[in-house]
Amino acid sequence: MTGRSERLYARLRASALPALLPSGERVLAAVSGGPDSVALAHILWRYTAEAARTPAPALILSHINHGARPEAAAEEESVRELGRRLDLPVLVRRFDAKAYARERRMGFQAAAREWRYARWREDMAAAGCSLLATAHHRGDQAETVLHRLLRGGGATGLAGIRPERAGVIRPLLEVSKDELIAYCAAEDLPYAVDASNLTKAYDRNRIRLRLLPLLQAEYNVRVEEALSRAAAALAQDEDYFAAVVGEKWPLYAAVTAVGVRLSFAAWREPPAILARLLRRAAAEAAGPAAPSSGGTGPGLSYAQVELLRREGDRPGWKQDLPGITALAEREALVLAPAPAAAIRGRVSPALLPVPAARAAWQTLFWGRAALWSSPPQGFALTPPQAGPRTPDWRGRLLAPLAGEALALLPDPPVWRCRQAGDRCRQSGGWHKSLKNVCQTEGIPASARSLWPLLAAGAEVLWIPGLPPFPAWRPAAGAETVYACADFTEI
Repeated sequence: MTGRSERLYARLRASALPALLPSGERVLAAVSGGPDSVALAHILWRYTAEAARTPAPALILSHINHGARPEAAAEEESVRELGRRLDLPVLVRRFDAKAYARERRMGFQAAAREWRYARWREDMAAAGCSLLATAHHRGDQAETVLHRLLRGGGATGLAGIRPERAGVIRPLLEVSKDELIAYCAAEDLPYAVDASNLTKAYDRNRIRLRLLPLLQAEYNVRVEEALSRAAAALAQDEDYFAAVVGEKWPLYAAVTAVGVRLSFAAWREPPAILARLLRRAAAEAAGPAAPSSGGTGPGLSYAQVELLRREGDRPGWKQDLPGITALAEREALVLAPAPAAAIRGRVSPALLPVPAARAAWQTLFWGRAALWSSPPQGFALTPPQAGPRTPDWRGRLLAPLAGEALALLPDPPVWRCRQAGDRCRQSGGWHKSLKNVCQTEGIPASARSLWPLLAAGAEVLWIPGLPPFPAWRPAAGAETVYACADFTEI
């Protein structure tokens, strides 16, 4: 090894590697076959193989074959050869990235990134790995900061790529591309050059190929280091704000069955705190997502957060945002998963409604439900309650219904969400609109579109989380059918 590459390894061994890679961890290293990831794999291999570290971390290589370029097969084989040379297991995934992008109606790069991180998470679980290592370096950090700055990003985005986030580690963030190429040459490590990185069709490529060289030549020869330092300083500020928001969160936020409620009292906080509370509320409402290559994950833009900050404390205001719906109620802003986002991955909306089968569980996007002749163990009746209530459809709930009345219904019972014209029969045979019942029972408007219902035609038979309507309760000694909803996994 040459002196320069030896100094690089010594620098990483002294700081980044021990900070990011504790003893005994199992690591999945993402290796594309390019110089960055090949150097990463070799550096991690050296570090995990040092006998002085007990127990040593275990290392597994992962390669994604996107099938998008003629040289993809050769790159896959080069990673397999690297695994043989280092005596490391190699996991290979193949997929048609272009077809996936068309199917998801996404740009090629964003779709490929989404697929990669989802598969890496699966491979980590299968191999028992707690960490994913990627080869992002100082040039990637500079590109990211400039890209976000040009798109109007705020302080959170300009903090750039983090060395560690959500189990993804990036030990090379303070290393230049030239250093990694020199390391590969010193260690005689073959690598591939991805021709797509040279095309100017993508914004990131143009920043790397045009803007950064211009800034370096005419403004600051060490512009990458300057941008990296700026990102690190902003990241320290963001860590401080995260701690403050963590303390404020229980004061203002409540996570419910329908999303996140953020009290209007939060609007008395300084804008910097309120904006971060809104970001967190939106992220929790949208649900978990795979981290992006930038390490910040998907989320609201600066403009979207500013919109929520300006308008979100006006009762009655409503806005659809990526993956969520925002609705300002009387005392709080509710951020709920958009219906499509809540249903996606469980059941297609086209499959709703679901027939209410007897003596057999039916899968719904909330969980499972069925009609039984006797109540299953562990299910509870929601009792009537006087005064204010906060209904919740989560849990194992049941409603005893009159079997004879169900048999006379012109339409078979189904599980579904609300529809226009839904009505609820009361004692004496008269009806209330579903909207009126929801208002009376305290079901917030933001929750109603996804609240599960048992219905027959426009007749709502049961709203899980509420007692059964008197008109459908069985008489003493009469046949009883138990509507059961098992919504414990939400």
